[in-house]
Amino acid sequence: MRGAARTASVFVLAALAAGPARADTVVLRDGRVISGRVIEQGDKILIERPLGGTIVARADVLRIEVDAPGGEAERPLHDTVVLRDGRVVRGDVRFSQDGAEVIVSLGERGEVRHPRGAVGLVKWRDGRAEAADDPRGGRLAQTIERLVHELERGDATARSAARRELVALGAFARNDLERLAEAHPDALRPLLAELDRLEQLRRVLPGRAEEKLPRVAERLVSLDPAEREAALRAVVLEVPDLVGPLLLHVVKSDDAPRVRAYCVSQLSTLRRFEELAAVLKMQHDGSLRLAAAFALGDAGIYAGVPILIEALRLPDAEIRAVAIAKLQEYTSQHFGYRAQAPAEERERSIARWTAWWNEHGADLVRRSIRAVAPELEGAATSQEEVRQAAALWRQANELIASTAQLAEDAGPEAIAQRRLRLERAQDLLRQALDLDPSLVTARLTRAALLYEELDRPGEAERQLALLLGRAGHDGLDAETARRHANYHLGRIALAQGAWERALLRFTQAVQYDAGYDLAIEGQGDTHMGLALAEDTPDDKRRAALAATREAYGRAIAAVERREGDLRAITREFVTGTPDTAQEGQILQSVRRSMQELSLRRAALCFKLGRVCGALQDEEGALAAYREAVRLDPDRARYQEALRAWGGKAPPREPAPEQGPGR
Repeated sequence: MRGAARTASVFVLAALAAGPARADTVVLRDGRVISGRVIEQGDKILIERPLGGTIVARADVLRIEVDAPGGEAERPLHDTVVLRDGRVVRGDVRFSQDGAEVIVSLGERGEVRHPRGAVGLVKWRDGRAEAADDPRGGRLAQTIERLVHELERGDATARSAARRELVALGAFARNDLERLAEAHPDALRPLLAELDRLEQLRRVLPGRAEEKLPRVAERLVSLDPAEREAALRAVVLEVPDLVGPLLLHVVKSDDAPRVRAYCVSQLSTLRRFEELAAVLKMQHDGSLRLAAAFALGDAGIYAGVPILIEALRLPDAEIRAVAIAKLQEYTSQHFGYRAQAPAEERERSIARWTAWWNEHGADLVRRSIRAVAPELEGAATSQEEVRQAAALWRQANELIASTAQLAEDAGPEAIAQRRLRLERAQDLLRQALDLDPSLVTARLTRAALLYEELDRPGEAERQLALLLGRAGHDGLDAETARRHANYHLGRIALAQGAWERALLRFTQAVQYDAGYDLAIEGQGDTHMGLALAEDTPDDKRRAALAATREAYGRAIAAVERREGDLRAITREFVTGTPDTAQEGQILQSVRRSMQELSLRRAALCFKLGRVCGALQDEEGALAAYREAVRLDPDRARYQEALRAWGGKAPPREPAPEQGPGR
């Protein structure tokens, strides 16, 4: 993108240095004509004019007539009708039988009719001309003069309407506005500056956005910051993948803090790291640079740490407190800084921060870019780093496995020892991911440890956000990575009682895999949590319970389908003795998985029984509890629930025979 911009700039400079401008003609699909020197820019066309220039979308151009200096003029292919309001229409011209209308045939696009009195000039393709009124001295100029008068003398409504119409005319009004500006400088100099700003915006405004969003370019130069922000929101929604250069341009040029802040937030949301890095380099707005540093840091890229270190000197103690909190979060360092300490003490800490950054900053930035933005240059991982990361990953797995026996001991010493090992395991995982950020399973394991075992959900969310951002760049396919990340984010939100956010995450996970029973169960758990919340109205509580029952039913069905798949695999092996030891191991693994699924289905049936009971569905509750006891007869709480509803446990099924390889 930067290369294309440089190329366009070279074209512009070459055109300006080439001497007298030639008069190419651009004919737009709506009949308008712009004269100037045409310079191509991909999906846009730059038209250089004596007093500036204009940009139009290629999709809006019907044709371009190039004036080749020194060559014989090419005979036009169509007749030309110049209307008194300045518009130009080209096509096959004829007059109506009574002579009152001029009819222009536009081929496949049909025809247009204009009253004879609205036509200033007809130029026939053979060179003849009729009704040779000069439209430039006619209706268009009169219209512009009227609008200028309203802009200068009208009430607030009239001034706003006049400004809007003049901005809409844009390049077509430019020459007249510059002529009138000498007599009306206070009214027209700001408007001409606005037209300049509009043309600059059009250089970075994606053509697709202009096609889809009426008058969006004009809204982007509105006097109302709220209107400019709304227009930006519309562009971001329409073309999120192309909007980075526009947002950066607005950050640098808009005078409204709220609009600039919105652009920085969207650059962060859209992961436009290069544009955010450009904001860091801006010198005139410290608050924006600080916002960009926070945005990059929260995304996991620590290039803005020097700006945060400088923020430790700011006079506002609250900002200093936020800066040190973020620095500690990003780097795990603190150096004894206290936001409320005397200036001398703060300076000593800042000196330590500066020294540490000078020693470690370059490596920290490199590793953070590699973790967050694998598509950027310099993010590659060496074979030695891959090897070291794999070794650390194995050590972490061994530590996690060693805690299984400690989990059975409820004593304080065992609990402390288990937590210590899990902390060490997650630190090993952190080191492994610093070396090789593509270890998806290691990142998922670390996230699960952080929020399930170590009570650090914020860190877990950042790891899962990294996983989502890297989806498609790592070994695991993108959809699988997004499915797992959304599931875990849903569990975190569920634990926090954020029902809407949890439901959204679980639903996104299910969209990637309609049979993802864990995420479907999460949907049910979320609805159940909402139903049990004290502030939920009765009507919404009943609706939530019904949604819970439906979700648990779908989860049970998904588990049953997985059990069916495993039974099909088992049948292939039990027809005889396994041919190899490997086949026997596969059969054992499949049977273990079937047993785990059976216990899982029992747990889901128990949950289903609870929600049926809440809905006063006695028959449904009894059936669900009976199925839970049948699948897992040794679970005491299943037995108790069934007895509480007056049911009897079903007879135990005989244990399956030990087949070959068991």
